[in-house]
Amino acid sequence: MEKLLQAEGLKKYFETSGGIFGRKALVRAVDGVSISVKRGEVCSIVGESGCGKSTFARLVLRLLEPTAGTVWFAGENLHEADRAGLKAIRRRMQVIFQDPFASLNPRMKVMDAVGEPFVIHGLARGAELRSRVLDLLDQVGLPAAAAGRYPHEFSGGQKQRICIARALALEPEMIVADEPLSALDVSIQAQILNLLDDLKKKKNLSYLLISHDLHVVHHFSDSVAVMYLGVIVEQAKTEVLFNRPLHPYTEALLSAVPEPDPGRRKKRIILEGDVPSPSDIPAGCRFHTRCLKRFEPCNKVMPGLTEVEPGHFVACHLHL
Repeated sequence: MEKLLQAEGLKKYFETSGGIFGRKALVRAVDGVSISVKRGEVCSIVGESGCGKSTFARLVLRLLEPTAGTVWFAGENLHEADRAGLKAIRRRMQVIFQDPFASLNPRMKVMDAVGEPFVIHGLARGAELRSRVLDLLDQVGLPAAAAGRYPHEFSGGQKQRICIARALALEPEMIVADEPLSALDVSIQAQILNLLDDLKKKKNLSYLLISHDLHVVHHFSDSVAVMYLGVIVEQAKTEVLFNRPLHPYTEALLSAVPEPDPGRRKKRIILEGDVPSPSDIPAGCRFHTRCLKRFEPCNKVMPGLTEVEPGHFVACHLHL
């Protein structure tokens, strides 16, 4: 299957200053992440809050400029593209943000918000623009009357449907979905997830999904990358990773997923301490300060991401 998106060695460091002496610190939010997404595939990135997932998503879209690394989309280098070239690429890759409340301009009617991509790219105006917007609203399950209303008149789930319609406007090949369900009520999440799944099948879309909800990831994804403190620690096909996790961090994450069958019990793995600061990353394996299986090399040598079986990569001394 063709690789649609490929990120290689992406890094993003932020320089901060603070404290009474104004000392500068380097925050290594993303530190050498490589991921590829095939055409028609859903690739998910999971991990605790603050691990760098959303920063990575913005790097992929070139909403942030990387400290190092490269992103290719359909064979085109995003970082070599000029303004016009990047505008053309962005017609083919769109984004759905976490918070639909903040994603929509409260002063713009839905007709203008969803129709704006057509205007920016010079694709439609007048009656044709209205027709296209109404068609998009119908695709995401909203009535034509919604076009004349403002965002505050809609529920959270309806707002997210509007954001999805806007993302679909330019008929993209790929959508980066950054926690698209987390701001919604649980009763609405399943509806939005089913909508994204239906659109994927109808339009052969690829998704890069950023999420901390492992139930959603298991149901929706083809492959999963587990991120911890700015690096990928494990990556595999979804069923392989959920059935046979190899990294202790992945094991701990999966042990926290609620078991719907009351007759089945699983052992919960409680991690020690807190996630270290990305401005003060420990030597060796980044997870060793909380790992229950750590041994001598872990606090000194950073393990590389190694393919331990076909398509299953892990960065852990236990599997080197």
